[in-house]
Amino acid sequence: MNSNKDISSQSIKKLVRFFEKQSQSQDYSFFENKNYLSIINYYISNNKEKEALSVSKLAVNQFPYEIDLLLIRAELLYKNMEINEAIELLERANLTNPNNINIYTLLSKMLLETGETEEAQEYLNAALTLEPEGNTDIFFSKAVAFLQNEEIDKAIQNLKKSLTLDPTNKVALLELVNCYLEKDNVEKGIEFYEKLIDQNPYSYEIWNNRGILFDFLGNHNQAIHSYQLAIAINDKISESFFYLGNSYIENENYSNAIDALKTSIKLGDNDFMVLHQIGLAYSLLENYIKARSYFRKSIEKESSFAENWYGLGITFAEENDSEKAIKYFKHAIQLDPENDNYWYELGNSYAYSNNFKLSTEAYNEAVTLNPLFVEAWIDYILFLFENNLTEKSIEKLEEALSLNNNEAKILYIYAGILFDTGNFEKGENLLNKALNLNFKSLDYLFDNFPFLNSDPRIKNIIKQHLNK
Repeated sequence: MNSNKDISSQSIKKLVRFFEKQSQSQDYSFFENKNYLSIINYYISNNKEKEALSVSKLAVNQFPYEIDLLLIRAELLYKNMEINEAIELLERANLTNPNNINIYTLLSKMLLETGETEEAQEYLNAALTLEPEGNTDIFFSKAVAFLQNEEIDKAIQNLKKSLTLDPTNKVALLELVNCYLEKDNVEKGIEFYEKLIDQNPYSYEIWNNRGILFDFLGNHNQAIHSYQLAIAINDKISESFFYLGNSYIENENYSNAIDALKTSIKLGDNDFMVLHQIGLAYSLLENYIKARSYFRKSIEKESSFAENWYGLGITFAEENDSEKAIKYFKHAIQLDPENDNYWYELGNSYAYSNNFKLSTEAYNEAVTLNPLFVEAWIDYILFLFENNLTEKSIEKLEEALSLNNNEAKILYIYAGILFDTGNFEKGENLLNKALNLNFKSLDYLFDNFPFLNSDPRIKNIIKQHLNK
């Protein structure tokens, strides 16, 4: 014996077959508004939105004042990106059906899409007069309006109200995370998520967003704990494993990262970014063959993502294959010419292959794009010095120091060059200055000028500094 649900389903299918038969003669006189609603919903549930849109047009023509038909047609038009027509339909519906909260909320959502923020806010405020306590959709739409006007504090207030009513709204949760990051007030965000967790301890979405905030703070252990709890609640969500994998990478636990990211893929998230992150983890494990395999798989999905080409370049650079490294760094730069790190690594590869002109051009581009890029300055300066351009290297040292507020690492390199060229007096002054600024960076001196390690005068300067 069939259940009521089966009977209902069979009745709707029978209704749809009858409608499709009547469509041949274009005789729709048999259909009431509720019949149209059933047919439209049947098509929607079977992913036949084109047919649903077509039926909704017939239905609204036949029943021009039926609010349920007007609303469902407006939503279908909106999904079909016919937003202006949907807005016109709802504005007309508002004239004959005033004070309808569904019209207000749907209209405001569409007006926000077209950038009509003030008008959207008017409809949302009207909705609140009908429902003073509000609902999750009203508060979320108000938050979107405030975000469009860059009023982050007001957006946060409304997102919190929306989430208090519906803590599982994934979009609202992520928007709130972004707002707290924008305001650089992550701790406040964590406090709010802790309250949500107290009310909804089994919401994996909330645990995931708590993890994102901890990741931003650099507290990757707490982030990993959050993602693990999200997975314990629901181990079928690919994004939880993706977040977990990223945190493991930040925590330098690359093997666990690969396991988590591969699980994300098994759960259906075969996105280019997941593949890229696996490639990155293998690269950091110095398994360059597997790293390249995943970077290339990612490129097959998204060839315009520059980090994949850069990742390939790094794997070849680490294997001292500068010719191939240069090829991939140049491709990354074509896609993202403003990335200082790409230019820096290109400079390193040209330096390794003894191409002086192209190396200095690449280094110069890196420090021009980012004057605070200390490592690029140091390699640029040392490359000049190693090519017997002492005067030019000192000129660049002075420029780097002026832009980096007497950075200790640069001072150590400057002192080393002066010691190497016999200018001990000035070198001693700079070494003392560097030691006072950051003693821990002393390795920069000895790593780049190892002969100074055995120089008794240098040992004496350091000893005097330690005895202060």
